[in-house]
Amino acid sequence: MLATIPVQARIPAARLKKVRNILASMGTDTSNVINMFFAQIERDRRLPPEITGTIPAEDGYEYARREYGLTREETDSFSASLHEEVARARKKGTLVEIT
Repeated sequence: MLATIPVQARIPAARLKKVRNILASMGTDTSNVINMFFAQIERDRRLPPEITGTIPAEDGYEYARREYGLTREETDSFSASLHEEVARARKKGTLVEIT
């Protein structure tokens, strides 16, 4: 089992009560959410974009690796096959573009 230590934070009482109720309805608690938040910071080495209000530019390859576990070659292969499929659908007239 991993060693854990307690962490203290100052939170307005009314907010804590509301958030604990929300989290309980989701089947989790403050400790789990704080642990998830810290894990995200550890993984990305930055605050989540939702917190900072900025979304850093992300390399498409990095997104594919992080979200789907794809290599650069797998991403390129998928992209090429998708472009070919779209071109075929346009040629057949089966692709409807929404503007």
